[in-house]
Amino acid sequence: MQRLVTGLIFGYAIFIFLLFLSMELVGERWWPMAILLYLPQQIFLLPLMVLVPAALLAEVSLGAYATLGGTLIIFLWHVPFYIGMGGSSGPPGPVKIKIMTNNYGQNHRLPLEPFIAAEDPDFVALDDATGQAAVFQRAYPGRTVVQVGQFVLISKAPVRGAANLDWPRWRGNPVAAVFDVPWEGQELAIYAVHLPTPRGDFAKLTGLGLVRELLGRNRRRSDNMSFGEAMTARVELGRDLAAVFARERRPFVAVGDFNMPPDGYVHRVVSWGLLDCFEQAGRGFGFTFPGDTHNPLTFGSPWLRIDYVLGGPGWYAQACGVEPDRRSQHRAVVATLSRN
Repeated sequence: MQRLVTGLIFGYAIFIFLLFLSMELVGERWWPMAILLYLPQQIFLLPLMVLVPAALLAEVSLGAYATLGGTLIIFLWHVPFYIGMGGSSGPPGPVKIKIMTNNYGQNHRLPLEPFIAAEDPDFVALDDATGQAAVFQRAYPGRTVVQVGQFVLISKAPVRGAANLDWPRWRGNPVAAVFDVPWEGQELAIYAVHLPTPRGDFAKLTGLGLVRELLGRNRRRSDNMSFGEAMTARVELGRDLAAVFARERRPFVAVGDFNMPPDGYVHRVVSWGLLDCFEQAGRGFGFTFPGDTHNPLTFGSPWLRIDYVLGGPGWYAQACGVEPDRRSQHRAVVATLSRN
């Protein structure tokens, strides 16, 4: 019994390590990994509910218990709990901004204004907010409110220009807009981003969809893509967006609902060379979605971090946080950044 339980413990630890490493390295490039990326990662800890009691009953060695502890360490490497090391990559500079972002769609009519009032950001960038500019202009008459398609920017500074990006696009629709704002003697570019939700693609796996995907016969008439092909297209979209950021020469931030888990390949591509503010200055897990879940596995709390504030070269994050308790589908993210 002892040898069996010990073997199961070591096998489980190796499996978890290889699985999480594959998610990091392969991610959305292989569709089974893409499925696992969007699941509540706590699901992979469920075997501990059997292994820990079994270890106690079998009186396994200290090495086996250490292996169980190491499994938790591997989990926290994969789903890190940040401790708020704000400013750790450089000193605060004289140019400072505070920016908030939120996917405003499916908010269940729960207002964002209390969080805006509490944080008083210089800029609020919203996506999935078509037709909301007039509402926010009435709420903030002393600020500039500009709408471009689904994107809205609420700004304490004048906005000199705003436009959807002509490229890249997803099925003909813009995935980002850029706002040109003068701020503390610099010309600042604010990219509001909304990469496509994968929910429609996951719907392809319902019913017999998973079987058809395995057989390579899961294309839908709506987009003529299988689930795997849609995930590959998301990778290419991420690369195209990263190319836009790489060409930008002004100081810039990119914020919004990127619909990319932080432990996947798309996140690594898009954020390459950029500052993920929550990684540098956040506290906690930073989960933003789904804010309206009742999933008992996550105790009714969000389990994905897919909304980001990303700073271009030269920015340092001084603070970053997630809206605490609004039951909107997406929780807002707010960050304070500085530069020289």
